Amino acid sequence: VHVHMTTNADYFKNRIRKVSKPEGPAPEPVKRPSFLSYCRHEPVILMHHLFIGGFGFLVIVYLRGGLGDCVFGFVYLMEASTPCVSLRGVLSRLHLKSSRAYLANGLAMLVVFLLCRVLSLPYVCLLYSRRLGLPYLDAIATLPLGCKISICILLLPQLYWFYLMSAGAVKVFFGTGSGREPDRRR
Repeated sequence: VHVHMTTNADYFKNRIRKVSKPEGPAPEPVKRPSFLSYCRHEPVILMHHLFIGGFGFLVIVYLRGGLGDCVFGFVYLMEASTPCVSLRGVLSRLHLKSSRAYLANGLAMLVVFLLCRVLSLPYVCLLYSRRLGLPYLDAIATLPLGCKISICILLLPQLYWFYLMSAGAVKVFFGTGSGREPDRRR
């Protein structure tokens, strides 16, 4: 259900964006974006949702053998950033990128994303190492290979997305890389 809803929502959002672009002096015929075209242009988000909906569900329900409740609690905590990410998209579609609400939401999104998505899994590993009474890397070495792979699969996209968000925030607040001055009206 999660995969279906989020992938279709992203597809239709992308479709609306392409259809509602302002027309130039000579309007071109509007091409209907196809679902396969969306899949080709958005492979990272598609793979993310397929992984979460497919493999993630199998692990949570069948393959974990009753272990890892703390880790799965933190995985669910990752969704705490979703309202900020969604609000950013809404404000952008309403052409409010220069508003204080957009900037405040952007800062909140960065902080919540950092805490709930980037730092949460390393923190769970820290709790695990303390529970075992081992140094951090020694404790991680004791994890089953499947756990280490799952943590990497979950963490690497978060690092990538946080990098993109941070680069965007630097452009908005400091005007670097865009060839324009930062907005001083705040």
